[in-house]
Amino acid sequence: VLSWQDGATVLITDLTAPGTPTGLVATPGNAQVVLTWTANSESDVASYKVFGGTSASPTTLLSTVTSGQTSTQTSLTNGTTYYYRISTVDNAGNESDKTSDVSSLPHDTDGSYGLSFDGNDKVILTGISSSDAAGSLSLWVYPEDIYIENIVYQDTDADLSLTLHETNGVCFGINTTSGREELCQSVTISDYENRWNHIVGVYDGSNITIYVNGTTIGTTTHSGNVALSSADVLLFGLNTNTNTDGLNGYLDEVAYWNAALSAAEATALYNSGNSLAASSNSGNYTSSANLKGYWRFNENTGSTAYDLSGNGNHGTISGATYDAGIFQSAWNVSTTGSDDNDGSEGSPFATIQHGIDVSSDGDTVLVAAGTYVENINYNGKNIVVKSNSGAAATIITP
Repeated sequence: VLSWQDGATVLITDLTAPGTPTGLVATPGNAQVVLTWTANSESDVASYKVFGGTSASPTTLLSTVTSGQTSTQTSLTNGTTYYYRISTVDNAGNESDKTSDVSSLPHDTDGSYGLSFDGNDKVILTGISSSDAAGSLSLWVYPEDIYIENIVYQDTDADLSLTLHETNGVCFGINTTSGREELCQSVTISDYENRWNHIVGVYDGSNITIYVNGTTIGTTTHSGNVALSSADVLLFGLNTNTNTDGLNGYLDEVAYWNAALSAAEATALYNSGNSLAASSNSGNYTSSANLKGYWRFNENTGSTAYDLSGNGNHGTISGATYDAGIFQSAWNVSTTGSDDNDGSEGSPFATIQHGIDVSSDGDTVLVAAGTYVENINYNGKNIVVKSNSGAAATIITP
């Protein structure tokens, strides 16, 4: 800017640096990391500089972002931790201080891992924050035995909770401005032991509903907006840091939405097994934009459970371990088996339909020789059902 004073020309230069960016989040993917942040409030922001590397406090400039607040770093090595920070540059060339580091571990987020819990293990996270009109919680769980299995638990008052209980059954609780309400639905508890079940709890502003394996098992009325606070602690696998009423078994695909999932969406998530990523819409599932937290547990290393929703609520794994053995892709059926078995070669199911029910897209149901009296329904799954002794030796009759 030029001005004139006593006949002299004075050049006034902008020497004020913009503010340091805020809200930097690193979300891992397969050989990539997506960085997002909050836009600066200044009107003269020209760009953001992205720095990164495999060591803390990186100084290598990776990119300059002149539009938007997103940067995707690709061609990364899965299983390697990367560090990132950013700065703001204004139109005059002034640069802010760099942000604190964020780190991320690129990995195959569609992998076949989950977490194993022994009743005392847990994942510790910042509580979900919500004052929305509705909310939904979804997960896959494989309890080895059921007494009181606290699977998801927020705050000491269980403002958000999902529990399996030997006498109360399947319980989903949520806190609203009208108070906390919990729906417990009595079930045959042995149907939930030593097998995978998909459980969805939904609050739509008027009702609380529980879905198991795509089917409604119970509903009750409630009112008010959801009342959850990030000041609280959210735990997976345990209800408090010192209580032993924890999950004995396996957990996978935990997700929370600030909206009510429809019955069709609950069914779609179940029918897909763990192959449908909740972060992307597919078929009848259309709520990816409402995802507030999403943990798939496919890192297979380290002590961080990464939130894949883009909201950065990464958890700390305490005691729980990665396991892929229980996440099998081939399910065995035999006339001498039992649907209470785990479907392994040495412990087959008794019915083909149960093999289909527990399978995911891409899985195989291997049927031993014999006659099976049942009607089977693939439930829209992309799976293979085949005889392991030849078609002539395996008969299905209604």
